[in-house]
Amino acid sequence: MAFYTNFSKLLHLNKLFQNQGKKWQRMKYISPIRFHQSIARSISNFESSKRVVKGVFILSYKPEHQQQIYTNDLSKKNVECKNFFDIILIMARIFVIGSVLTGLAVGYIITRFTHGHMFPIILRKSIEFLGPIFIKFGQWASTRKDLFPEDICHTLSHLQKSASVHSWIYTKQLLKAIYGSNWRNIFVKFEHEMPIGSGCCAQVYKAWIDLNAKVDIAQEPQISTFIEIIEYLRFGSLITFIERIFNNNVDKIQRGNMCINRKLQPVAVKVLHPGIKKQLRRDLSIMRGICKCATFIMPKLQWLSLIDCIDEFSHIMENQVDMNLEAENLIQFSKNFSNKKEVIFPQPYKNFTQHEILVESFHEGSPISNYLDDQNTKLQGKLARMGVKTILKMVGNLVNFRFNIGIEFIDFFNYNLSSKLQVFNDNFIHCDLHPGNILVQTNYESSGKISTWFWRFIDRNYLPTYPRLVILDCGLVVSLNDRCRQNLKDVFRSVVMGKGELAAEYILEHSSHVSIDPDGFKNAIKNIVNTHLQSRTNVNF
Repeated sequence: MAFYTNFSKLLHLNKLFQNQGKKWQRMKYISPIRFHQSIARSISNFESSKRVVKGVFILSYKPEHQQQIYTNDLSKKNVECKNFFDIILIMARIFVIGSVLTGLAVGYIITRFTHGHMFPIILRKSIEFLGPIFIKFGQWASTRKDLFPEDICHTLSHLQKSASVHSWIYTKQLLKAIYGSNWRNIFVKFEHEMPIGSGCCAQVYKAWIDLNAKVDIAQEPQISTFIEIIEYLRFGSLITFIERIFNNNVDKIQRGNMCINRKLQPVAVKVLHPGIKKQLRRDLSIMRGICKCATFIMPKLQWLSLIDCIDEFSHIMENQVDMNLEAENLIQFSKNFSNKKEVIFPQPYKNFTQHEILVESFHEGSPISNYLDDQNTKLQGKLARMGVKTILKMVGNLVNFRFNIGIEFIDFFNYNLSSKLQVFNDNFIHCDLHPGNILVQTNYESSGKISTWFWRFIDRNYLPTYPRLVILDCGLVVSLNDRCRQNLKDVFRSVVMGKGELAAEYILEHSSHVSIDPDGFKNAIKNIVNTHLQSRTNVNF
């Protein structure tokens, strides 16, 4: 009797489905299933109703939709398995980070009393091992000699250009996966097949390409699991060494034949490190969890808005590992600085660029850090002014006047500042300007200078030198919204005009938190501004 009762209920339910068929066909497949199951559970009170009703629903649907329903169920299970696997990897990553930090603490205690000079090296190797987020912190720390000891800053400065590298065999497999088995027809030659520089997210090779070669880029390149495992276990360099022993002569002959009667262009090829995107996501998830726990334990940390900082940093770092986006940034910077001959950016080759590989013009130069201890003070001063003008150009139009922050010139400065601070015209800011990303070309000769022609007329052996800056690694870029731009203008104007209290008022006005002691904050900002303006630093643009 119960069977016939339940069966009649199912028939009634199926009739309802047929009457509403036209409406449900306009819905997503997975949503009607859940809706129908909920109705079935309310009408029939037996455990197997969910399975039976789903079967009735599939039979009542068009045959071509049945596979779609089963595919959705399968993909949902795959997502659940992937999430479970990600949790395991995050836990393993937390264990690795904790172990390394514990080892660092022990190493610091041991080397402090025995071999103190060894700790900075241990710190750098540990940072390289932990990956991109920590390398980015190390690059920042190397520039803050006001916060960290001199020996640590000097050692960490190697991270600006010489971070850990991946093997050539991985790069070669990635080139093959993206450009096909004939990738050598495009990238004819790599200089020693060794990177000329490496950062937290990618490494750079010098190569020669045939601009006329046919390019067929794979949008979703697949690297063999074997190569990824080898690279993860750090055996890639060993495999590369063995491969070069057996194939060195053959490769030289093939490359020599390819270079014959071909016009080649030197380029810089930037290749992402293996697994960098997944590692970034895991590390940022860990940082977000730590910030949430810290804010919960110490409510006063809410003033720092740690979660918002991590979210913003996550967005910026995810953009840095997209080579297509970096190519767009390079194009935009070149457009913004098109009338500034003393600052240039590499030109990307868009038809050769993919999400994991960036191909751009190659530029020789020396890192700007090489000139910090230079005896040529005039060159140092010129480089400093060029750097300040470049940064201000990215933020706004503040570079077309000469000013002195001394007291006797303050009225002249205020007049020019009020007229020049009306619009922040570029609003396209490079956020990774450490010394490793700024090259100096001292053999650049500016054209059109009247003084150049004059001195050449007097002395035929006169060779003028005009330094030029080459800005690299434009993956980390931000643009301020209207509110932040106005806030920055107001605060900056107030500071350089010597009005510390007004600057503090603007900061408090735009702050997301209410200050407990606003008067004390205003006095503190006023003292800071007055202290720095009393130095009467000259800035001549």
